[in-house]
Amino acid sequence: MSLPLDLKDYALFVEGDYLGETNMTRLPKLAYKVEEWIGSGMSGPIEIDQHLEKMDCEWETRGFSLDAYEQFGVRELGGLGLSFRGAYQRGNDGDVTTVEWLVRGQHRELEGGENKRGENGTTKVVTSIVTVTLLVDDQEKIHVDMLAGVERYNGVDKRSPVREALGI
Repeated sequence: MSLPLDLKDYALFVEGDYLGETNMTRLPKLAYKVEEWIGSGMSGPIEIDQHLEKMDCEWETRGFSLDAYEQFGVRELGGLGLSFRGAYQRGNDGDVTTVEWLVRGQHRELEGGENKRGENGTTKVVTSIVTVTLLVDDQEKIHVDMLAGVERYNGVDKRSPVREALGI
């Protein structure tokens, strides 16, 4: 029997620089926009996927994050690179698995939160995603490039036939 992988620690890098003041991250959510459809002779409706939903991630720092405010001015699509690296450990064997989310995008929201004298406060950041890659022990599991129309899962590009049909 195998026990679950538990997050033991993580690090956030922005443009390759370690951002040690983070205390929370919300990783990208992958979801399809679906359309419900029922045809004649069917017992009930089914969902047909149309395309991926837009993606974002969130992270929070302890105190005021000058870095986040300076990065807010980067408006180019995919202008910022983030890397969320987690060390996950399985309880029964002690093996550590590296899980890394590589994201390119730009910050959409900054929130300074509530600030009180003598308290640390937080800076909350929401980053819109243009590209995302999930690596597990340096093996690519997912790569999505919204602009290029690439959706690669376990090495298989699901949108390659669509791009080929369109001549792009």
